[in-house]
Amino acid sequence: MNSRTAPLRALRAAILAVLSLSCFEQPVQESLVLKFLPGDGVVVGIAVKLAPEDAFKDNRAARERIQALRRDLQENRDDWSRRIASLEPALQRTVWDMEAGNLQSVSRRIALEHAEDLTRFFSDTLIRAQITRRDGEAELQLTPGPGSRASRSQRDEFETRRKAWIDSYSRYLRAVSRLYAYLEEHPSRDAICFAAVFEEEVDAVQKEALGPPSQEEQELTDAVRRAVEETLDLFSLPTQSPYSLEELSRLVYDPFPAPLIVQLPGPILQSEGFVDQGSQVLKVPERSLWEALRGMRDRWVVPDLMQLKYRLQSDNQPLDLGALSNAKRSFIGPPSPAEIRQAFEEYLTPAPRYLVRWSTRGLKELDPAEGIERLWQLPTLPQD
Repeated sequence: MNSRTAPLRALRAAILAVLSLSCFEQPVQESLVLKFLPGDGVVVGIAVKLAPEDAFKDNRAARERIQALRRDLQENRDDWSRRIASLEPALQRTVWDMEAGNLQSVSRRIALEHAEDLTRFFSDTLIRAQITRRDGEAELQLTPGPGSRASRSQRDEFETRRKAWIDSYSRYLRAVSRLYAYLEEHPSRDAICFAAVFEEEVDAVQKEALGPPSQEEQELTDAVRRAVEETLDLFSLPTQSPYSLEELSRLVYDPFPAPLIVQLPGPILQSEGFVDQGSQVLKVPERSLWEALRGMRDRWVVPDLMQLKYRLQSDNQPLDLGALSNAKRSFIGPPSPAEIRQAFEEYLTPAPRYLVRWSTRGLKELDPAEGIERLWQLPTLPQD
């Protein structure tokens, strides 16, 4: 390797590591849980988490967004507080997490005596909620309405930033396709090339034993690394915007006010639109750019080196170079930016309805003697 380029490559590697770990830092994270009870009731769980303002030192708009929402939460003027106030819940619990005197997160639980009140809870959203009860069973149907949660300016901003992202992602697919085409003709060089792509995740002794890549291989792997860096970086907040590309994509495409989990008290009889998580817990698939990317990771290149690199750096794990070198590889295209956009549009379209029907026969009522804590317990899903 040229001695003059070594410091630049080391600097680029360090920058890529930071970007990969931080590009999904969101100013605000929200989640919603519906826990149906054996009788007619339901517990609604809402969590709002604010990112530390120090994470956005160079982004005044993001800091102001966090500060404004913090004030609204403390004064019960946020959207969730208004929805709760319209319901007059039988029981409530609110937990405030503070750090150095600043509110960092709020967890709210409300117990409704009648699950039908969810219709009112969702009334100011794009979701129409309907609860139907029959002999021995109950049904929840959530129907997205037309429109978008994003404002006109947010839709315009998303369109501009999405175009830049698709162009970058297209370059990434072309770079990986060229690398895989080269490795088809030179299969003995796969370990050396992958070690160059995954510089930070491969042991230095192992890299030294493999030897350096050729000039052609260096150019191919550098192109992949640059494309990965650029594509992931576009997920981060630009200095002038309070919203990440991931958040904007959810506002534009996802009709739900927050990622939603549903827990049922009885066996599931029918389900549409939901993803079954086991233990009578269902999840509404999130409609966002990153979720679409994850869902289509085997569509054009296999394996997807960008997502593999992100996972390894997020988990601080080394690369299994042998497994990657022996993995089956394939590539299609590469697709044009227009084809990429069309594929993402199809994936981001929500289901026409989200329906679940469950049995209510023989369910044991909650015992007040067991304490209120059991009532407030909500399901959680492992982080991907």
